[in-house]
Amino acid sequence: MVYYFSKVGLGGNLRQIYSGYLARNFTVENGLPVNSIWDIEQDEKGYMYFATLSGLVRFDGYTFVTFNSSNTPGIFSERFVSMSVHPNNDLWLITEAGFVTRYRSGIFKTYTPEDGVSREPGLLTISNDGIIWKFSEEEINYYDEASDRFVPIKVDSPLGRIRGFDAISKDEFYVSDFENIYRWYKGTLEVLLKWDDIPFDPNAANGLRYVGNNNLWLLQKNGVLQWDTKTKEITAIHQDKSDKLNSFQVYKNEDRTIFSTINGFSEFDEISKKYMN
Repeated sequence: MVYYFSKVGLGGNLRQIYSGYLARNFTVENGLPVNSIWDIEQDEKGYMYFATLSGLVRFDGYTFVTFNSSNTPGIFSERFVSMSVHPNNDLWLITEAGFVTRYRSGIFKTYTPEDGVSREPGLLTISNDGIIWKFSEEEINYYDEASDRFVPIKVDSPLGRIRGFDAISKDEFYVSDFENIYRWYKGTLEVLLKWDDIPFDPNAANGLRYVGNNNLWLLQKNGVLQWDTKTKEITAIHQDKSDKLNSFQVYKNEDRTIFSTINGFSEFDEISKKYMN
């Protein structure tokens, strides 16, 4: 199910601003293959893309077009669970089974274990230098354009089963397991924080996200934690046993930090250090 917002005007107060938008609800009756949407992206041409377990759906504002293994060469599995748009406008998707699919200039290609992709289910992310990363509990891979393959990153012990990952560049990323949160830089793994030192359970971890300005967020099923990578101090922590703060992703711009949760979206005020539902 997709909610589509269209701007029709802008007023001077909050009520007028909200009244300046129209919302439409799209379902299978309007052309979607299923009602459950796993991820949403938009490319530079304005197309909206929806990842579903029945294929990739493209929406131009009027019509839904579904790409799946039955009607599109290059797609081996249509059970897409996550995707990212590269700065060059390539669309990268990952399937439920962990295969990676690229959509470039109208052509799909799926990367399998023969192309260096592990069979482990995982997630995709794109670092600031445009590198495509796939990570799972067992392995971290990056895409090498020259060889058109995914290449594993060799991380020395003591890194265990991976719980969270976010890459800054080919030389630097943050990663967590069941014991610690680490920074990897040019082959060296450094312990930043121990789970035993914070009131969070690693089993409840949803991931981590570096948003710049030395801010690393730990996302949990029952809260969020902000860690300053320079001072190595906790700068904000918010918990809620009711799962209202069950956060999966964080988005950061110049003055706002927004979290996506199981209950919608919440905002973090950087000045007051308060978390607002």
